[in-house]
Amino acid sequence: MQDGSRLAKFAAEVEFTLDDFQIDACRALEENRDVLVCAPTGAGKTVVGEFAAYLALESRQSSPTFRHSTPRGTCFYTTPIKALSNQKYNDLVERFGEGEVGLLTGDITLHPHAPVVVLTTEVLRSMLHSRSPLLAGLTHVVMDEVHYPASITKVMTALLALENSALDDTVVFSADAVYKNEGNTSNISRDLNEEMTMEECLYGMMLESANECTY
Repeated sequence: MQDGSRLAKFAAEVEFTLDDFQIDACRALEENRDVLVCAPTGAGKTVVGEFAAYLALESRQSSPTFRHSTPRGTCFYTTPIKALSNQKYNDLVERFGEGEVGLLTGDITLHPHAPVVVLTTEVLRSMLHSRSPLLAGLTHVVMDEVHYPASITKVMTALLALENSALDDTVVFSADAVYKNEGNTSNISRDLNEEMTMEECLYGMMLESANECTY
């Protein structure tokens, strides 16, 4: 790649030639599109996630900074468990520098306002539920080591919701939704009459927890 794109600059910094699937996925990210990468272990899926982090860093560095404003350009890099988050944190620190990478695992909080923050999916789910101020300025989310939700009920519920509502529709939690859950079932755990958008409900429902995913 000889053009002046951000992908070309990123590719020039890695120590190998990018495969076609990596180039296609990274180009889609550069065009602000959502990307799902399915490839065998060791094929290089992580490169695509690192490019998302690279884009967030570029955005943070090129955005004007105003007093009391939230800088735009943050990448959340999620993994399903703390051990993987710690490993990925070390990898990204080596790649981008210690000052550019943070870590949030519930037990550890390091540089939470960094341009690139590594965290578990459980922490991200809690942040979405609580509308954490750290979500401001978020431009990229990488879901590494993604697992399929084990519950077919969740999948069917999501499909029915998408077919019969818009993502910005408001959902109000009734008494039945809050209190009448069967034992050993998962729920979003909201308060009576609390309001969320349909999109927020789907995020909360589909982000897997440690005992709800197949490997």
